[in-house]
Amino acid sequence: MKTTRTLKHAALATTAALTGASAIALVASTTSAPPADNPESKIQNPKSLNVLLIALEDMPRHGLGTYGGVPRTPHLDAFARTAVLFNRAYCQSPVCNPSRTAMATGIRPDKTGVWGNTDQLKKNLPPQYLTMPEYFKAQGFYTVTFGKFFHHNYHADKQARAWMQLENSPTPAGYDGLTMGKQALYKEPPGLPPNPKYNYKSDPDPAVEKDIEKAYQQWMDARAKYPENSSEYHAARKPFQIAQMYRTGDSMLLPERDGEHIKMQMAATRLRQFAADGTRFFMSIQTQTSHAPFRAPKKYLDMYPLETVKTTEHGKDKDVGFTSITRRNDRPDLGPKQFTGSGTDRHALQAFYACCSFVDDQIKIILDALDETGLAGNTIVIVWSDHGFQTGQHDLWCKNVLFEESSGVPLMIRVPGSPKNGTRRDELVELIDIFPTLIDLLNLPPLPRKIDGESLVPLLKPDRGARLKQSAYTATGAGTLKAYGVRHHKYSYGEYIREGKLVESTLFDLEKDPHEHINLVNKSAQAGIVKMMIAEMNKAFPNRYTDKSTVAEEETPAGEKPAPNSPASAKAKGRNAEKRKAKTK
Repeated sequence: MKTTRTLKHAALATTAALTGASAIALVASTTSAPPADNPESKIQNPKSLNVLLIALEDMPRHGLGTYGGVPRTPHLDAFARTAVLFNRAYCQSPVCNPSRTAMATGIRPDKTGVWGNTDQLKKNLPPQYLTMPEYFKAQGFYTVTFGKFFHHNYHADKQARAWMQLENSPTPAGYDGLTMGKQALYKEPPGLPPNPKYNYKSDPDPAVEKDIEKAYQQWMDARAKYPENSSEYHAARKPFQIAQMYRTGDSMLLPERDGEHIKMQMAATRLRQFAADGTRFFMSIQTQTSHAPFRAPKKYLDMYPLETVKTTEHGKDKDVGFTSITRRNDRPDLGPKQFTGSGTDRHALQAFYACCSFVDDQIKIILDALDETGLAGNTIVIVWSDHGFQTGQHDLWCKNVLFEESSGVPLMIRVPGSPKNGTRRDELVELIDIFPTLIDLLNLPPLPRKIDGESLVPLLKPDRGARLKQSAYTATGAGTLKAYGVRHHKYSYGEYIREGKLVESTLFDLEKDPHEHINLVNKSAQAGIVKMMIAEMNKAFPNRYTDKSTVAEEETPAGEKPAPNSPASAKAKGRNAEKRKAKTK
């Protein structure tokens, strides 16, 4: 049952939770973060360090200025200059639930058993594996999350109960931890005007408005009958979420009254409390505005006048040698009515840019709290995203594909006092590396079972020789089709497997073709490279085939030409030959 306590009682509960050996005093709140460019700076004693994870949901690299993106994100750009930025970090699945599960456990989807958003962590994860909140709670950290960490807490009841404090997140079954709530952690500024009356009618299409209103009413009916952590509630909510995907643009909210802003203010308040009472914490903070549908307060849309927004030059008209199987059958996450005209995606791009800038302003609240309290000097801060997003590349507005825009993620790690701060790394790294990296940095005991992730400490500390990963891996599934991807320093290779049989494969030269348009997999000159990439794939996914005997024939989706030399292409040629033969009779 959710509990809400007063601020005073919450502070007492925090202190009580970390008595004895677990209560580790932090440095004084006047301590400032060592400058990143100071070679004399030394990394803090691991036993005094806190951990702060900042998740930017669905944020692609090109959503941040520091990665060369169009959106203006000055605060995250400034943070990057004080951290180690990884140019080539990859998620283990371009879908929320499997990616978050992999990051939280350090193991890949084929071991977690979580391939999609409906898969339940509590049922699929082998019991010998721990998640981050479980592990860090056992090590004496005060575990607290603001917003989503696991995709659904009701899919991870056991694991989510390891959060000693849950804010802005549904409580799992059997939860007996702390929820302080908005009343205890947020104080509204005086004189703040009210929001305009909110409605769901910003889309001019009457049919869309009708769908949204109907789905909203169904959701409200379910809300009155079911608890928010129930599968029935979320099943009723989903049609409303899908209906909203047709809408982008003005959220009709004042920035200061947006729920994201209030959540960040609440988290900042908690950080100040931790600094004051010396609590050693493991905190996760989640932003969600960069998740579709793209809606932000109007002032952020105004930063990007529509006439200045340029659409991508990397549409599917440049794709050669692969079918829509590789492009997720061209199915968008944003409603197709939004993108029926040549210029309509400019509105979505404008809204996407606005969302990225809005998120950046909210992260500033957290970064300022760290600086003001001195926590910046003894807190490991990791900025990450669960996966990226296609914003028109290959004519896609979605995730759940292996392309660079969806599989690549922003990742920045700031270790207080590290001389490596302020540098950018081109080594291949993965989100599953975060868990073992933290264990290594903090000198904590090893996990009970070996995981897939590897410590990135060699890339973060000057006294350890750098280690290079040979490859990074991403996998995803949809229905009976699973997609497996491996990235080398120069190439990306993908296999699309249905019921144990290969239906399509791709090879892209990332140096010559960074946007992955030209499939080289059937080029004889690349046979050696394909063999090498298959060998790399076998290291991570040795059991991806249930039947290796034949290559399956795959029907090409309607309106799509089959890839040259593919089974579908051969089948099409056979049909054409039969037609020509019939005509000559």
